[in-house]
Amino acid sequence: MIVRGSIELKPGDWEMPSAADLQGATLFIKINQAVHGFGGCGPSQVAVKQAVVGPTSFPLQYEITFEPPPDPEGRPPIAYSVSAVMNMGWCPEEGAQEWIRNGDWLTDTHFPLERGASDAAQLDIFLVHHPLRRSAE
Repeated sequence: MIVRGSIELKPGDWEMPSAADLQGATLFIKINQAVHGFGGCGPSQVAVKQAVVGPTSFPLQYEITFEPPPDPEGRPPIAYSVSAVMNMGWCPEEGAQEWIRNGDWLTDTHFPLERGASDAAQLDIFLVHHPLRRSAE
């Protein structure tokens, strides 16, 4: 299956990253699969992850190819979603619990991956600043 689309940075009450900021950034795009034991709405695990080091501009086009694993017990397909996080000036260590810091960008909503008859899916997503800063109105 091929998943492609665009990633945008959602404008808000925060500063957008400069070209220099983006040079030190690492964007991780992930396809997550729901765990069967929770009926598809519990915890998820990463099925595939792609890194983009030093993204140059947004919106950014992405494409990920992955093969959903067959279920050994013959259950229906697992639900999949796409998420992303952009770490600004640092990169988490493999296996570490820390995955986000103040000033990073992340998806803050669920972007379900609709699996149709085709082997390709189009999914555009957006990232918001972490932490969200509300205006003092």
